[in-house]
Amino acid sequence: PVVPYIEVVHDRGAIEIQRGCSRGCRFCQAGIIYRPVRERSQPEVVQAIGEIIANCGYSEVSLVSLSTSDYPHIDELVASLSHRYHNLALSLPSLYIDSFSVELMDSLPSHKKTGLTFAPEAGSERLRRIINKNISEEELLKTAAAAFDRGWTGLKLYFMLGLPAETMDDIEGIISLVDEVRALCRRAKGRTPQIRITLATFVPKPHTPFQWVAQESEQGLSAKHELLKQGLRRKGISYPGKTLKSACLRQHCHEEIGD
Repeated sequence: PVVPYIEVVHDRGAIEIQRGCSRGCRFCQAGIIYRPVRERSQPEVVQAIGEIIANCGYSEVSLVSLSTSDYPHIDELVASLSHRYHNLALSLPSLYIDSFSVELMDSLPSHKKTGLTFAPEAGSERLRRIINKNISEEELLKTAAAAFDRGWTGLKLYFMLGLPAETMDDIEGIISLVDEVRALCRRAKGRTPQIRITLATFVPKPHTPFQWVAQESEQGLSAKHELLKQGLRRKGISYPGKTLKSACLRQHCHEEIGD
């Protein structure tokens, strides 16, 4: 096996447990081009983890998928791995926003309850329906409350700007949603959880339902960033400022490849 001789950022093993995703988010290219969804069997996953531990000496392994909590009987797999490898730390990226994901993370062995990551993508249910991210605000707040009640001390929320049919009301919706999650933080027992916001700019991808949608202009995106920045700062929430130049460059690259 190839073993790095310098420290790496994600210093853990990675085992792909399934490829593809059945959620059908309309902006997601990977969910389209990796169809149909294919799962590795549990015995195969357990064997692969045993081999990577033996060959590379990792004490942490990530179960990789576009939506890890959608893997059939993922709770049984986690329980099996915990029973077989007592000192192994498991990482589950890309979880769906529901209370099952919180319970699943809670069952991980030797896992510090530091932070969870979820991706609402949009600030309003209207826009989430348009992009086929069918998560209600009630479900998101219920999941956040369950996480804080179980002792999780951090929550990272991913949002996208410039989505098709997005309006300034949707940007206000992000501010309102984050503020409601922040209110849950203040009511949590023990250490007050921290919220972090991550922003991405929508770039139309080939082979997706949104492939022919025009990307919003840099001027329009700048106005939305400014509204979001001012709104979050009024609520006492740090703004994850990022340059728009990279998004415009990515769109130009897609157009060149398409041509």
